[in-house]
Amino acid sequence: MSSVDMTNISRCPTEVTLIVNGSSGSLDLELEWAYIAKEIFALFKEKQHDYGPHNIGLGQDPAIVVRMTDKFMRLHNLYNSGETPNNESLDDTWKDVADYAIIALMCRRGHWPKSNLKEVLNTTITVCSDCGTELLYENKGSCHQCGCDSPKEVLGE
Repeated sequence: MSSVDMTNISRCPTEVTLIVNGSSGSLDLELEWAYIAKEIFALFKEKQHDYGPHNIGLGQDPAIVVRMTDKFMRLHNLYNSGETPNNESLDDTWKDVADYAIIALMCRRGHWPKSNLKEVLNTTITVCSDCGTELLYENKGSCHQCGCDSPKEVLGE
């Protein structure tokens, strides 16, 4: 299986063109693929407007795996039950999966902003002094990441 070499492809800051010419062997499939890609891009922009980048930026690849797993479990449940979805359509769910796959590639290539809880919450956070795990709440027991019982260090604004 070969991959496309993207190193010689120039990037325009505001425009990307897909060439639909039948070189895959099917002009109809290429055209439909391009239309769906356009739908996924529109969905990406809508969701980023609502969510912002931090829901992915906090966890990067692991955060995307969790979100994709949620989508796959939803698909599994709906296909097995045969029920009609109450909220988003099956097509919408599949678009979300495709969108998350592209975002995962952006993260892996270093094109997604990383976030930390202090920046996102703009407040005081608790950090384990042994492993550095950021905690959303004051943890009175052991650290959920490393299991230590050491005192916690609080970082202010």
